[in-house]
Amino acid sequence: MGETMAVTMLIGNSNDLNISILAPANTIASLLANQFAEASGLQVSALMYAGLILFAMTLVVNILAELIVLRVKQY
Repeated sequence: MGETMAVTMLIGNSNDLNISILAPANTIASLLANQFAEASGLQVSALMYAGLILFAMTLVVNILAELIVLRVKQY
């Protein structure tokens, strides 16, 4: 949990949408860590959906990495 908080503070802990990649932002993991304890009702559903999106993105990245490793092993 400490790493999540460090990344949250480094990125800026801001929920504002901005076009610039240098503007303060928030990660999905830090969003979940910061808001889940106080969430209720529809906000819990939205946070669970964000967690599902994070899981799906992680799964896709891991599958692609495994395919790259298998392809490199063939040569």
